[in-house]
Amino acid sequence: MDSLPLSKSLRKLLALIVPAIAFALLPAAYGQAPLKWQGGAEGSWNDDSAWISDTGDVSGWIEGSAAILPGLGGGDFTIDVPSKFTASSIWFQKNPATLQGAGSLLLKVDPGAKPAQALRSDSPLTVDIPVQLDGGLLEHGGQWQTWMTGSKDKLLTINKEISEVQPTGISFAFGTLVLNVPSSFSGGVALNNSIVVLGNDSGAGSGPIVMASQSNTLLAAGGDRTIKNALSTTWISAEVKWTIGGEGNLTVAVPVRFQGKEPACVSIEILDGRTLTFAAGISRVEGRDSVPPGLRLTSPGATLVLEQEIAYTGPTTIEGGRLVMNGTSEAQKSWKLVSPGVLAGTGTIGLQEEEECFLDSGSLSPGGDGSVGTINVHGDLRIGAGFSYLWNFGSAADAGDCLVSLGRLKMEPGTQWKVIVSATAGAALASGTHRWPVITAQGGVPEDAAKSGAVEIDPALASRGYSGHLEAAEGRIDLVLNAN
Repeated sequence: MDSLPLSKSLRKLLALIVPAIAFALLPAAYGQAPLKWQGGAEGSWNDDSAWISDTGDVSGWIEGSAAILPGLGGGDFTIDVPSKFTASSIWFQKNPATLQGAGSLLLKVDPGAKPAQALRSDSPLTVDIPVQLDGGLLEHGGQWQTWMTGSKDKLLTINKEISEVQPTGISFAFGTLVLNVPSSFSGGVALNNSIVVLGNDSGAGSGPIVMASQSNTLLAAGGDRTIKNALSTTWISAEVKWTIGGEGNLTVAVPVRFQGKEPACVSIEILDGRTLTFAAGISRVEGRDSVPPGLRLTSPGATLVLEQEIAYTGPTTIEGGRLVMNGTSEAQKSWKLVSPGVLAGTGTIGLQEEEECFLDSGSLSPGGDGSVGTINVHGDLRIGAGFSYLWNFGSAADAGDCLVSLGRLKMEPGTQWKVIVSATAGAALASGTHRWPVITAQGGVPEDAAKSGAVEIDPALASRGYSGHLEAAEGRIDLVLNAN
């Protein structure tokens, strides 16, 4: 199937999140005078009578020229492309259009030409022919970029392979770019206040997907997607927003890249309860006055999974959604958990000296729902009012969640916190008293830490006669459970 139609749910989502961005009309042509389409609602690109220039002295299409396709008075129009042709710039002004046929399109832009806007669509455009990229502006790490531009809530849909003559990427501004089939171009996609929809794992080729402006969106179409494109910021010094969602979960199989300086932050919003997994971790890009940006999760009902090395050093804030920390970090600034956020996983949080992991409110769930695990913190812990510990025990006698700190445990004044006890599937305790460390802190535990904590037993366990309380011991807080 050449084309992956967008579902009703994804179209509805696009209608909600596409920014209504007004932008100045940019010139679409440079170099030779542009040719204007006069071939009607259905015509052939290579028809001598299909084009006219401002001077009226053009008898046919001139290879490499710019082209303007103006409005035709309403309705869609279709252009048949019987053979390969080269254009420096194409501008579809009004009518929804489709390029189809046995031919292909080579977007060849003179190096450094301004504006290097090779493909612009002010209305929905569907490209059902192969596309090749060649040249443009040098940007984003010295990579050639071919500019494409959409318009507000309009779709630019490419249903055939995008390849390259030389290593080249796509810089896409405004609107929505839909990439439905595997492509081989290597320069990646740079988004500028826009949306990219991936209907194939390799739809964006092999290069990075650069979130090059304040707010950009990446959507999966047709189910779960695993991509080998490095999601990346440009050099940032303020907060930027990444919105991730669509019709499935998204896994990024190569390292994600943060670059910038404080107070920069990557704010991630995951839509529709989906899961976003950074399976190869987050790398840092050195240079200039780099203090790699922090991360903020604002996604109630959704999940962000961090695996392997987490190398950014800015602060981490969990304000909504579940952050599963299965990776390892070093020398980070503070971590802060705020309701309704959840911190889960089995990883290690490494903090800078004098920094701390502040469990202000929200919930801690080592391992995760229905599983047992340990979260390690290389630094101090602080517990605030409203903090909940979702604690599980397993089938093995000593299997229970634990939060381990190499620093001190500190309590906010007047803090009242709770441990909510449940069991993994099939786990049960023999009659008697059982004890587990739920928090250990090498630097010491306040005397009142256990007294300020309450124990709540899952109703299913309580009905079987389970009860419990917290006790302080040297360097730890123990959970004592009685099973009848």
